[in-house]
Amino acid sequence: MDKSWMHADRRSLKFQIGVDNFLKFALANASDKSSICCPCMKCCNNDEFSIRVVKDHIYFNGIFAEYKQWKWHGEPSTMNNNRVAESETVDFHQDLGQLGDKNNAAFDNTVENDVAPIPLSGEEVLSRVKGYVGRNLATPGPNRSKFPLGSWNLLLEEKKIVCRSFFGMKVSSRFSSNVRNLVSMEDLRLVGLKSHDCHTIMQILLPIALRSVLAKPVRYAIIRFCLFFKAICSKVIDVSKLKQMQADLVDTVCLLEKFFPPSFFDIMIHLTVHLVREVELCGPVFLRWMYPFERYMKVFRGYVRNHNFPEGCIAENYIVEEAIEFCSDRFLDEGATTAGIPTKSLSGLCNGCKRLSGSVMVAVPYKQLQLAHLCVLRNTEDATPYFIEHMEFLKLIYPDMKKKKKWLREKQNATFADWLKERVANEMMFPHNQVSKALRWMAGGPRDLVPTYSGYHVIGVDFSTKDQDNKRTVQNSGVHLVADAMQVASAKDNNPKTRDMDFYGVIREIWEVDYYKFRVPLFKCDWVESSKGIKVDELGFTLVKLNRLGHSNDPFVLATHVKQVFYIEDPLDTDWSVVVRCPDRDYEGTLADEESDQIEVEHQPFIPTMPLVDTFDDLVGHQPSIHIRDGNEGIWIDN
Repeated sequence: MDKSWMHADRRSLKFQIGVDNFLKFALANASDKSSICCPCMKCCNNDEFSIRVVKDHIYFNGIFAEYKQWKWHGEPSTMNNNRVAESETVDFHQDLGQLGDKNNAAFDNTVENDVAPIPLSGEEVLSRVKGYVGRNLATPGPNRSKFPLGSWNLLLEEKKIVCRSFFGMKVSSRFSSNVRNLVSMEDLRLVGLKSHDCHTIMQILLPIALRSVLAKPVRYAIIRFCLFFKAICSKVIDVSKLKQMQADLVDTVCLLEKFFPPSFFDIMIHLTVHLVREVELCGPVFLRWMYPFERYMKVFRGYVRNHNFPEGCIAENYIVEEAIEFCSDRFLDEGATTAGIPTKSLSGLCNGCKRLSGSVMVAVPYKQLQLAHLCVLRNTEDATPYFIEHMEFLKLIYPDMKKKKKWLREKQNATFADWLKERVANEMMFPHNQVSKALRWMAGGPRDLVPTYSGYHVIGVDFSTKDQDNKRTVQNSGVHLVADAMQVASAKDNNPKTRDMDFYGVIREIWEVDYYKFRVPLFKCDWVESSKGIKVDELGFTLVKLNRLGHSNDPFVLATHVKQVFYIEDPLDTDWSVVVRCPDRDYEGTLADEESDQIEVEHQPFIPTMPLVDTFDDLVGHQPSIHIRDGNEGIWIDN
């Protein structure tokens, strides 16, 4: 078989034909069709991969030129009657490590008719292994040199940690691609990334995956660079902070120059210095990048009905849509909806909510139903005056407990529903009462049977239960709530302080509390304990311990009051999870007179806190080996 292609240019047709013929030959002689030995310069037949991966390795790394007899791929041995041919002398760098596990072609039960070689004498064996006794088989030889890993290089175990972290990530719907499909655990690298995936990984996911690898100064420098892109791509940018953002970027690039080689600093790294100035002149980045145009191209593709004339279909449908919009603006009555758009997509179903699954009717315990009922009343504006009146009523009945806020709050929660029912009934006896229709139905209490769902759509965001997430590749069960709550110092604290607190949890059940005339969607959640289950680290990452639960006496929350988050297991400590907040995608349920600057549009997974540059000197100190990784791993270079 012609093997001259092994020395040809990898871009030539001769090399391509030779690689294809080699792979066909190897596959035909392989005992295991799923994987073969990789003969590239990097693997040198030490590793086995699929045909597709081996082909990529040969093109990227080149084929091992000294591999003249394809014995690991089924080529018959060319031994003579006495000794192994001189050109086929055992290469101890490769063969000694392969004799134990390379058996796909050498031990395939083929009967050999050649005369057995004469055993080597002790002196001959000693002369062959003399240069290798007492040395690592990976010691540099005359044709290869080993260089230590730089501070930016990941060790093999660190590569596995990072890839396992990416492989285990489950993000929310429409946040990015399925990260699991972008990870190749065979090659320990990311593959098949689209432009939006690169942005998401750079700004959000990479700082999390790197939390437990590399030296701390190097890791901080990379995270600073990621945080800059996170800040520059935000939808809301404080102009007064642009000067500080530019100064932070300059410090970050200087830190990168301390650890990365000069070849890393190409024109793309230099261009980042001009991004802040570009924002000052042109405005936020998200108004000028390519994603809206890519999304609109999808609309254009939907216009195509005749694939022989796609341009004509696009032009025709675009003109028709413009004509309909023109006519609707001039002929439809004021307040009428746009032609062709369903009413429910403008006004929303049940205040911007709709079901994503069938309902299951459940008879819930009375105590749970009363907690859900109390949650609805607490978040109803018409019931607020009645809560104030009831609190004054309790202080009048229990004067000794007037200063004990915690006791009064618990007493109100236990008695308010029955008191409101009686209070509204008495007020309804008067013809000109001020009780709203909604409060009349709420005061009577909900039905005993509650419809439950596994998925719910709330103002552009899909939520699902934890059990449903376990069956899917996305994570839509994480929720975040900012609420005015009492902060209790201890069990004996009768005068707790009230302030806004962050609550993180997981949706266990989705209810629709039925008040006969209307239904109110609620999420029943497992909330993380606020005192010992939530923390913020030095980089601004919010970490939660999902197995440390609290607030069991208040598990319900209105579906429209929560923000969606998802949790990523912390590589540093598997008991903790990093919180990543999802952006708001839909504002159809907002009021027409609401100011746009009051709408939260910030896509913020954590508080972007730049590590101070002064701390790097304390981290690095005067260690001369900070630029070289410890260990025996290195990079092999052909001389």
